Amino acid sequence: RQFFEDNGFRIAQERPQTGEFSTTWQRFDELSASLGQRLASTASSNDSEVRVRVRMEPGVQRNTSEVYVVTVERPAGSSAEPDFPSSSTNTGADALLVDELLASMNRSAEKGGSVSLLAERDFDVPNRVSLSEDGSGNPVLNVGADLDRAWSSVGRALEQGGQWRVEDINRSLGLYYINLSEKPEDKENKPGFFGRVFGSEPTKEEREARAERYQVRLSKVGENVQVTVEKNINTVAPADVARRVLSAIQDHLG
Repeated sequence: RQFFEDNGFRIAQERPQTGEFSTTWQRFDELSASLGQRLASTASSNDSEVRVRVRMEPGVQRNTSEVYVVTVERPAGSSAEPDFPSSSTNTGADALLVDELLASMNRSAEKGGSVSLLAERDFDVPNRVSLSEDGSGNPVLNVGADLDRAWSSVGRALEQGGQWRVEDINRSLGLYYINLSEKPEDKENKPGFFGRVFGSEPTKEEREARAERYQVRLSKVGENVQVTVEKNINTVAPADVARRVLSAIQDHLG
């Protein structure tokens, strides 16, 4: 927020509970000279107005935050109110702002200033969490939050559970891929010399053979998000496995 204000942006709306703020419509010459000129060079016209939306949320990795910056442009003097795009449409402007923001935060950190504490906040804690069953008797975790907040909180809960390894993620599909046969630390540990010689450490083939892979799916349903566990896209996980995973997520939400 300080970075944008220091560079001449005026904050129009701020939603601390969701880690988001947006700026008013402004001409490039209303911004700091250096940044305004560079942003103008990425615009479709120098005679334009721009506004920015910034969203922050906890990252999948513990003690990290993700910062998303997206701009929207309109002709100067226009009364049109184009919506912010769901993804970047002016990658030049958005990348420039992210790079400048990063440089500013690094300078602040070097001087002993604080950066974002959002990763340690509880802003994404769901309003309600309940474990139930769907019409077919499959366990379902109901999370009272929007999809963005549910994604970050479930991701952190999966990591904190410590009972499995999160092998991959696909945010666009709302999927976390987990392996129940591996612990998180196993990804980093390498077998020692005696383990390799005497075979006390499993080989890559042995670990692959014993792998228990499932996917945790987040689906928006009305105002809530449902979390389910699948063997694959066509097969639900056994009820006892799903209940074990969903119960662990529930225990670590909040």
